[in-house]
Amino acid sequence: MTDTRTSAQTWYEVVLDTLKSNDVKLVVYVPDRVFTPLIKAIHADPYFTAFPCTREEEAIGIVTGAWMGGMKGAVMMQTSG
Repeated sequence: MTDTRTSAQTWYEVVLDTLKSNDVKLVVYVPDRVFTPLIKAIHADPYFTAFPCTREEEAIGIVTGAWMGGMKGAVMMQTSG
């Protein structure tokens, strides 16, 4: 029996699935309008711990500390500015 679903995933659903499949639970980001659907989806999913930072280097420091503690993380940086 074959699966005949034709619904395509949105770009942010692909990113969510990719983060989960790579065991990334921490997402730190600098707020960005382009990432709004992804940020909302991450906050809505209890799998993730997510919060904004004011600067990219702050986010890198947080994710680095998490990695040293055994947690995988990702940083989402602004797409402009």
